[in-house]
Amino acid sequence: PPPPPLIAPAEWYELDEMKDEFIRMTEWMENLE
Repeated sequence: PPPPPLIAPAEWYELDEMKDEFIRMTEWMENLE
């Protein structure tokens, strides 16, 4: 059987949130130029 995922679903959710925030910030920085 495949090994269990190393990251729990809750942590995946937090990673997604961080990624979204990072994307928003990069877009915001690009808009400043």
